[in-house]
Amino acid sequence: MAARLLAVKQVTSNQGGETPGIDGITWQTDEAKMAAVIALGAKHSTYKASPVKRVLIPKGNTGKMRPLAIPTMFDRGMQALYNLALQPIAEVTGDSNSFGFRVGRSAHDAAQALYDSIKSPTAPKLIFDADIKGFFDNISHDWIMANIPLNNHVLNEFLKAGFIHEFSFNETEFGVPQGGIISPTIANMVLDGLERTVSNSLVRAKVMLASRVRVIRYADDFVIVATHQWILDSVVIPAVKKFLAERGLALNVDKTKIVN
Repeated sequence: MAARLLAVKQVTSNQGGETPGIDGITWQTDEAKMAAVIALGAKHSTYKASPVKRVLIPKGNTGKMRPLAIPTMFDRGMQALYNLALQPIAEVTGDSNSFGFRVGRSAHDAAQALYDSIKSPTAPKLIFDADIKGFFDNISHDWIMANIPLNNHVLNEFLKAGFIHEFSFNETEFGVPQGGIISPTIANMVLDGLERTVSNSLVRAKVMLASRVRVIRYADDFVIVATHQWILDSVVIPAVKKFLAERGLALNVDKTKIVN
C-alpha cells in the first residue's frame, strides 16, 4: 500500500502530472488519486499497457526533433511502482563512475570526475569521446528481458506497448520510450558493466598502468581517458563495440572521436 501511495504521489506531483496520455485521463482530485492507488493493487499478471502518446520536441539547439513518450497516468503509476523496486538494485549494481539519472549524483559530479582524471601534469591526456547511435530507440528487448530483474509479464508490457503518432499505431520492437518513468533506470542498467568490460579487456591484453584508463558516464554519454592511442584502438574500442553490440547498440561513427 505504501509503495502504491508513493507511486501515485510521484506521477501526480512531477512536471508532467497534468499531461494526459492517449486516454485523456489525469488524476487531479484526491478521489481520483485514491482510486488509482486501489487500481494499482490489482493482479499484475493481467496487466495490459496502453500505447504511449508520441510527441516531437526540440533536441537542444540543433534544430532537430526527438520523440517524447507520454504514457497514460495508470501506466505511469505502474512504472513508478516497479521502479521503486528496481532502482535500489540499479544503485547497488551500477558502475562507480556512472552519474546520470541516479540519486544524489549530477552532471557536475561527472565533470568533476573527468577533471580529476586529467588534472595532474602526468595524467592521461587522450579522451575517447563516445556517442551511441539512437540509444533509447535501439536497445535490444531480448537483452532487457534476459537481464533486468522485473516481473517478465509487466516488463514485456512496458516494452511492447507501442505508440500513437499522428493518429497511427506503431509497434515497438526495440528500445525504451523516452519519457517513461522507468526508462532511465533500465537504460542505466543496460550500460552498467561497461567499466568492468573495459578493465577486463586491459587485463587480458596485459596493458601496463591499466588503472589509468577510466570510464566516466552520464546516462548514455561516456568518455574513456587513456594514456596511448594504441590502447584505445587495439584494446578498449573493440571491447566497447562488442559490449554495445550484445545490447543491440552501436557507436555513432560521425560523432565518436578521440581528442586530446
